[in-house]
Amino acid sequence: MVGCILDKKTLWVVSAGAEAVPGLLRAKEMGLHLVVSDASPSAPGVALADDFVQASTYDVEESVEVAAKYHREVRPIDGVICLAADVPLTVASVTDTLGLPGISVEAARLASDKLAMKDRFVQAGVPVPWYSPVDSVTSLRQLISSKGLPLVCLLYTS
Repeated sequence: MVGCILDKKTLWVVSAGAEAVPGLLRAKEMGLHLVVSDASPSAPGVALADDFVQASTYDVEESVEVAAKYHREVRPIDGVICLAADVPLTVASVTDTLGLPGISVEAARLASDKLAMKDRFVQAGVPVPWYSPVDSVTSLRQLISSKGLPLVCLLYTS
């Protein structure tokens, strides 16, 4: 019986929020061994996991560390995804560390950093709407004064 359990493919799922539950249920139906990581041990998806590992979905280094340890000490991880969470950098960093298929860490970084993504598009000659970084209320007021309204603003934190 132990051999049958170890023959199951192991899927590491980053996030266990309520929105992840339908995807977790589907993965269970597929017969996958589910390892779920989330900052909250009481997140709704934890109840569906075969194994739970506490790690913030947004803490890339912590997620890489706990996934590598699990992969090394508990059972090999065959795939990594996120469900209902915007954490491509976390997923890409884990897959990169474990040597699994996935998007590159650089592509994930660009997907996470909208300003860097637009800058890269411009460098590659891809047309993008006008945009500008805003680093203070004063610079926002200056942009409104020069460009007018409406403006789309994205909060950027590093």
